Amino acid sequence: MTDYSVSYEQEGLVQFVIDSVYALSHAIHHLLQDTCTGSFKSCLSRGQLTGEEVLKYIRNVSFTGISGDLVRFNEKGDGLGRYDIFQFQRITDSKFDYVKVGEWTDKLFINSSKIRWKDQSLVHPRSVCSESCKFGYAKNNTEETATCCWICIKCGDSQYLFNEFTCKECPEGHKPNANVTGCVPLPVVHLDWDSLWVLLPTSFSTAGIMSTCFVLYVFIRHNTTPIIMASGRELCYVLLTGIILAYTTSFVLLARPSVTICTVKRFILGISLCLIYAAMLTKTNRIYRIFNTGIKVMVKRPGYTSPKSQIFICFSLVSVQIIGGITWLCFEKPETMYEQQNKDFLVLKCRASQIAILLSLMYNMFLIVLCTVFGFKTRKIPQNFNEAKYIAFTMYSTCIVWLAFIPIYFGANHDFKIETTSLCMCVSISASVALVCLFGPKVYIVIFQPHKNIRQAATPSLQTASRSFPRPYVPAQFSITNCDSDRNGIATSMNNSNAKVDNITNMFSDSMEEGEEGEDEFGNNDEGNENRPMEDKATSTDDINTL
Repeated sequence: MTDYSVSYEQEGLVQFVIDSVYALSHAIHHLLQDTCTGSFKSCLSRGQLTGEEVLKYIRNVSFTGISGDLVRFNEKGDGLGRYDIFQFQRITDSKFDYVKVGEWTDKLFINSSKIRWKDQSLVHPRSVCSESCKFGYAKNNTEETATCCWICIKCGDSQYLFNEFTCKECPEGHKPNANVTGCVPLPVVHLDWDSLWVLLPTSFSTAGIMSTCFVLYVFIRHNTTPIIMASGRELCYVLLTGIILAYTTSFVLLARPSVTICTVKRFILGISLCLIYAAMLTKTNRIYRIFNTGIKVMVKRPGYTSPKSQIFICFSLVSVQIIGGITWLCFEKPETMYEQQNKDFLVLKCRASQIAILLSLMYNMFLIVLCTVFGFKTRKIPQNFNEAKYIAFTMYSTCIVWLAFIPIYFGANHDFKIETTSLCMCVSISASVALVCLFGPKVYIVIFQPHKNIRQAATPSLQTASRSFPRPYVPAQFSITNCDSDRNGIATSMNNSNAKVDNITNMFSDSMEEGEEGEDEFGNNDEGNENRPMEDKATSTDDINTL
């Protein structure tokens, strides 16, 4: 017994077999209708039908097939191009089936609402071999024959898209435009006067110039007072000139580069520092020679300690820097240049050899080291000669400033703003250290303690350095006569020692107070003073009286 409750679904290709049988049947039927006018038996007596006759009628059949579609053939005997498009879909969780989603007869028709994509989504996914490349990306075919498939390669930061397959470098001083389809000139930048990188060093330098001018005014106003005269006026004025130039250096370094500015830069940076440290080196060297040579050879004054000699020594040291700058100009012409420190802009700067800049600064570093050495050697002289201590402190501070500047400058990663600003601040701070430490105490006494601005207070003296000699050891068996004799000998020795102390004091005072005409307080000229025997000025002291 047949169970009709079981569902049955015919195979999809069976309809084509049935339609083929129908097509043949319709062709034979039409053939017989046309060739057999009588009874069917008379048609059978006609003989066998040929294949050509049947094919002719098959090509002309037209009927509705079992699936309800029209069946017919073209002039070449091919069936009509008709296709049903099916998608294999999940019907239920446990059942899958083909679902008709479109057809093609003369054209394609798709019912998109019946199509199911991944995760039963209705969104149509893109089906391309390669997406179009974005701006700034060039196509690179994966294979020589794959003309429709490629990968997108980004052009470099300095490249533009020459065509859809090629990136090219922009010329020097140019960068790609926004669409990376061409190149545009890079903007030229330099430090603007309203920038914070400029306002800080210029404000500091302006305050420094005003302070230096005030100190210079005080020195000129009180030029003949003991404190100013005892400080070595000539070298002080050289120092103040160098300090003003050091503050002015900031304005030159921050100015827009030009041939004139580049020329001035080469001189002002080295010469301003050289004036400061050459003057301080001359001062410390003079004090060192007086207190060493003067003590060893009491009867002779050390050579080249007069104002003229000191100025000559100072400017001899400065002339080395000037000659170096002139030589630099002869071998390397000052000019401007554009340097691309960033992909977005060009920096306008002065063309200069790093070796030449290093040599220029190395000479000043050499002077700083010598000043520091002499300052260290003269740090323990008597308290009255405290200018040596101030110079030593100035040099210690200067070394710290430059040691802090070096890592900042070379660690700036070629940022021209940091490099320029740090150099300006380093030079200005060095000038400020010299101004405050060397001239601050003198200006303070001149303005706020004028009662100390007298010869006794201003003239250096070694009396405070003399110490009471201990009483000599006297053995137990010692005659009164010998005691009196030794007492007289000790008093004589003490007088000679104090006389030597006064000799160094007078030696220092003479060299400090010699006039601009080259004559000292004795009326002798500089040449005669170099080897003039010092007078023994024995002075009774409290130490001797205590004996």
